[in-house]
Amino acid sequence: MLRVKYVVVVENSVMTIHPGAVPPLRRLELVGAYHIHGQRDEILRAMGEASFDPRKQVILEREPHPEPVAADTQGIARIVREGTDFMEIDAEVASPSILLVTDAWARGWRAAPLEGSSQKSYELMPANYALRAVALDRGKHRLRLEYAPRGFRLWAAVSAMAWAAWTVAAIFLWRRERRLARA
Repeated sequence: MLRVKYVVVVENSVMTIHPGAVPPLRRLELVGAYHIHGQRDEILRAMGEASFDPRKQVILEREPHPEPVAADTQGIARIVREGTDFMEIDAEVASPSILLVTDAWARGWRAAPLEGSSQKSYELMPANYALRAVALDRGKHRLRLEYAPRGFRLWAAVSAMAWAAWTVAAIFLWRRERRLARA
């Protein structure tokens, strides 16, 4: 499921490489069906069931808005730009869907609309316990996923003020030493 193409197995000091049993998911998938499970053990148990198909369904911890609708074709999604802490995505969605991003989930990730998006806001949520999901309504979407923990800006401001105080103190002490050296 997590973009694994090959599995390395070591038995009796012999290493063999096997292709994955199921073709891996792409980095972005549009999915039309979902199930809700609130606890880790429930999520993992549901994913282990033979009927679970990660290309067609996703397991979420709460209800998505808008609610996805399964269709023959959900639409297309592609990454336009990305960096270590952001990803910009364009998507054309035929029916309400879940955009499944097969990168690791963390609380600090946020989703925001970009100019030209048909949706005013996006909610990023965990999917399949360890991945990211965004509910998309029908239409064209331009969104940015960005790693920006809530406390980051506060601690960046505190750090900037500390550096400014240190710089002011260093200049003050340097000038004081110069004055004392002249006297």
